[in-house]
Amino acid sequence: MTFSDLIPEGFTQADAFIAMATLTAVVMSVAIWQTLLVRDRLGPRLRILSGKRAALKQAFLAPGETGSENETVDFMRGIAEKFKLLRGREAEKTAARLAQAGLRTKDALAVYQFMRLVLPFGLGALGIVLFVWLNPWKFSEMRAIVVVMAMVVAGAFLPNLYVTNLIQKRREKLEKAIPDMLDMLVISAEAGLSLDASFSRVARELGPAWPEMADELTLTAIELTFLSDRRRAMDNLCDRTDMDSVRAVVNTLRQAEKYGTPLAQSLRVLSAEFRNNRMMKAEEKAARLPVMLTLPMVVFILPPLFIVLIGPAILKLIDQLSKF
Repeated sequence: MTFSDLIPEGFTQADAFIAMATLTAVVMSVAIWQTLLVRDRLGPRLRILSGKRAALKQAFLAPGETGSENETVDFMRGIAEKFKLLRGREAEKTAARLAQAGLRTKDALAVYQFMRLVLPFGLGALGIVLFVWLNPWKFSEMRAIVVVMAMVVAGAFLPNLYVTNLIQKRREKLEKAIPDMLDMLVISAEAGLSLDASFSRVARELGPAWPEMADELTLTAIELTFLSDRRRAMDNLCDRTDMDSVRAVVNTLRQAEKYGTPLAQSLRVLSAEFRNNRMMKAEEKAARLPVMLTLPMVVFILPPLFIVLIGPAILKLIDQLSKF
């Protein structure tokens, strides 16, 4: 079988070569056009990344309650709005304190203000029922009034004490996580990652061990992407933590970005300084230990020791004196 047998009747070899040449020209034209065409390859990826970051930001700021819990929170919000507790400068300061405690959802301020408003009256009513009407402990009238007033005062201070305790525990965890965070930032900076990419990477790595630091870094990475002023994102990180160590890290990052100093070297020096500070605090606690053990030793160890050593002699002396 020859090539002529494969060609249909009426289709000459010249027509076949012309068709092949035309197809080749079309393919070459398309290939050249595809090569010269400028495509936005980052556009779709940036849109996907923006969608993920927006969803993550909503997850940080959106309320977490559903169903009956959401109805309860709506009721609390309605009461707080009726008394105008969600507006004004005092409400902004309270929201900042709640953010420092890790309570940064939309409903945290409403629940907190509702508890501050209702808890004194609730504990006062409970005290009246227990110590005035029922009074199973047979308190006198004056004592019952004092107990009820103490419960009212406790109800007024309990929400603030609870938030203060949360802030203190969260700061301690953040303080312990800072050296590890700085070490990972050094590795990310030496790998050539940008600041927001470094924060996202370090947040993923620190998530299992230090979730509080991972949350702060994730939210900062989101704000670095969405806010027009990057310095505002750093200021928000300082406001949410209110820690001198975090301010030192932020100042180092700003200086490296402004003056072009080596970021990895600055962070490495800062990490070593924080680790030395942690070691110095541990040594300080260890140095205070003998002084703190003095009082328990005097109260709980010396009296039994004296009884064991001097007790037999005293008993023998009493026995000898009883014979006279």
